[in-house]
Amino acid sequence: MPNSKKLILFNSAIMLSGRAMIILFSVITGIFLARSLGPDARGSLAVIILSINLLSIIFELGGPQAIIYLIGKEIYKENELFFSIFVTSVFFSFLSMAILFPLMRLLSSFELILQIAFCFGVATSITISYLRHALLAKEKFISYSLNILIEVLIYLILILYLYFFDPLSFTRDNVVVSYSFSVAFALLICFFQLLRRLNLYEILMANFRLDIVLESFKRGFYLFIAGVSGFLQQRIIYFLLSQFLSAKSVGLYTIASTIPNLFANVPQQIATVLYANSSKSQTTLDNKINASVLIFMLQAVSLLSIFFSIFIWPFSELIIVTIFGDEYAGVGSIFVILIFGAGAMGVVTLIFNTLAGIGLHKEFSYVSIGCTLLICVFSYLGISYLGLLGAAISQSIVSIIACLWGIRLFSYHYEVEVGDLIKSPFYHWKVLNRGELK
Repeated sequence: MPNSKKLILFNSAIMLSGRAMIILFSVITGIFLARSLGPDARGSLAVIILSINLLSIIFELGGPQAIIYLIGKEIYKENELFFSIFVTSVFFSFLSMAILFPLMRLLSSFELILQIAFCFGVATSITISYLRHALLAKEKFISYSLNILIEVLIYLILILYLYFFDPLSFTRDNVVVSYSFSVAFALLICFFQLLRRLNLYEILMANFRLDIVLESFKRGFYLFIAGVSGFLQQRIIYFLLSQFLSAKSVGLYTIASTIPNLFANVPQQIATVLYANSSKSQTTLDNKINASVLIFMLQAVSLLSIFFSIFIWPFSELIIVTIFGDEYAGVGSIFVILIFGAGAMGVVTLIFNTLAGIGLHKEFSYVSIGCTLLICVFSYLGISYLGLLGAAISQSIVSIIACLWGIRLFSYHYEVEVGDLIKSPFYHWKVLNRGELK
């Protein structure tokens, strides 16, 4: 059976273990940058990094995400698929630099070093996304997690070096340079990780097939729309905060959302495994196994989110000030609200990655577009009346709406009754252990 429950749970455990290490060093990096840069510079840095990620997704056109589906379904010869996708990733990387650098020279007020780092960061992010998804398609979850960990560690080491050994160079621009270099270093490592598992000669001798590229864009188009919409939602909030309040408010909101965003990334690791496995589903039994695992994961994430929000509520302000410093006092309540919203978004991620694995990519894009429109309306009203608190409430409300929407789609496509969704997670765990699928 290509996607047995034990294999899904084992791979999920691998991804979660890797994510735990990544979260640890990401939190350390976030704390250090928050304390050393201050709210204003931290806010502008967040916007720059977010823009790099958004532009890389735009130039990818959903191709990387489609790799998992195409390899799982075994539609094409593997060597031809990898060669075609790699050539495509390199082409779009160079295309992004050819377009972005002249535009930045003409329109941007950034220093030259930041313009170069920005364009280089976009280009390397495109290629590494393709290669990392190739690792996921081959179910090399340890290598995938290790590669992200290497990127996070290199980033942390570089900014620590600047701060302690070259303090005059410790600026926002050079932090962006460090970020882009860490992505490039991880890209090189990822390339060699793939070479260990693939026959380089056979890949280089394979034919470039345009139909594979077109099929990947066709399959990935809806995931592309969903990815862009997701980044736009965050960018819209940052934009409205800067317009209604100030750049400092963006920095405050970024810090309040640091831990919630990392919490939301935890279900993403499980979702990645579910996507890879559901793409290989061939029978009704396979789908039932995926549904059983998903229900258990949905309930576990929901309960953890609620418990965590309630538990940290009395200590939220103390946690923010202790970790990030007195400059960020006053965002404790925002932190709690975003934690709750992150749980709802984690549920959304689990559901739609599973649906994408069985070819239902468009549903995710519809929900993402709808949520982006809701973010525009709710955030405008929330920020104009309640400021930072309104932004957090708006984001969490939209996440809950997306969660309910996703649950409805999951129930429909997997023929799951509402009663199954509200049964205890311990019940579903026993069901999985016994192998009962109803």
